[in-house]
Amino acid sequence: MFFDSATNSVIGTPAEIDIGSYLVEVGVSDGRGGNNFAEFFLDVVATDAAVDNNAPFLNTPLFDEQVTAGDQVFIELSKTFEDPDGDKLEYVVSGLPTSLFVDTATNSIVGTLTEADVGSFSISVSVFDGRGGNNFDEFSLDILSAGAANENNTAP
Repeated sequence: MFFDSATNSVIGTPAEIDIGSYLVEVGVSDGRGGNNFAEFFLDVVATDAAVDNNAPFLNTPLFDEQVTAGDQVFIELSKTFEDPDGDKLEYVVSGLPTSLFVDTATNSIVGTLTEADVGSFSISVSVFDGRGGNNFDEFSLDILSAGAANENNTAP
């Protein structure tokens, strides 16, 4: 698939090798400094995908978390969603700090936080079943500085 600038359209016919879910970002600029963008997911499904496919459902919500720079993070995603048809699920995660990534072997968010990650992050987890079904959950990840965590803070 490609962008045709003459028609301002995305054109192409996906092949079987393209089956999966893709995050597509479309950007626009007015040439004078103004710009904007939008994102959407494009699901490419097999031509023989079942019409009666059921979308994955949220089984165990992801809760907001507060962690500290230097902490190791392991957030398992495979128990978050279930697919009633038993379809294999694919996860797409956005909004992660730079030190975290999705380990596709374990379907988990993993990594060791650094001071560069300090801040608040809104993380979105989208799941796709490869047959057109999808779902998502969101959570906040607040990362504190290691020094802030060691101060003598008391609850209000």
